[in-house]
Amino acid sequence: MEKALSVFLNRDLAGTLICDGNGLSFRYARRWLSGPAFFPLSVTLPHAPRLYDHRVVYPYFENLLPESALRREIASFRGIEKNDVFELLEKIAGDCAGAVSVALPGTLPSPDAAYVPLGPRAINALLAKCEKVPLLTPDPRRRATLAGSAQKTTVCLRRGKILGGQDNATTTHVLKPDSKTLPHSTANEAFCMSLAARAGLPVVTPRLMHLRPTVVSDCAVRSSGRQRMHPAPARDRLLPGWQLYVYPEV
Repeated sequence: MEKALSVFLNRDLAGTLICDGNGLSFRYARRWLSGPAFFPLSVTLPHAPRLYDHRVVYPYFENLLPESALRREIASFRGIEKNDVFELLEKIAGDCAGAVSVALPGTLPSPDAAYVPLGPRAINALLAKCEKVPLLTPDPRRRATLAGSAQKTTVCLRRGKILGGQDNATTTHVLKPDSKTLPHSTANEAFCMSLAARAGLPVVTPRLMHLRPTVVSDCAVRSSGRQRMHPAPARDRLLPGWQLYVYPEV
């Protein structure tokens, strides 16, 4: 039985992802191909009016999803087989890193975007239970995904406030706590990304946040996946015991 999902770049329909007996396939929408704003989903999916087959399509879309044990935990939480990439995309890929979102055919991404404030208590509550409930899954209605095997979640920064998206709401930043098994992992990642920026490489700018009694840190806000960035101070009184950082989605 053939199934399909619509793939959007920002609010533009970029193409259709198909799942059938041959695996996954993808075709760009004609309007997206012919439009002046076209850019490819990936270098492996260049501008062409063809149907891309499973060999090319699967690696890209599979890489939108979490990996390893984290994927297994999220799949179990959602009642999905961990190797069913198409169903995972259907259930959790409403908000992906950058400009990509996946929706059921005939629907638009985040038609009524809604957000809730994530203050110090809410952030600490999420972090405290993330070993049992992955950060991407506390709300069963939330459709969001991030690649990788580390715990992290999507957030939206507005005027220095950290907001959590509901349902399919798109976000601007990734919030990532310290690893339980790799002490100071967030500080190391933030340092490496800052060093790469100093070397002139095109990387995003992370802002490390130490969860101690009182912290003031600057976070980079991105109004959308491909818009300019501007600084905004984030001032929150956070409880001790955790370290995390936020960085713009790309």
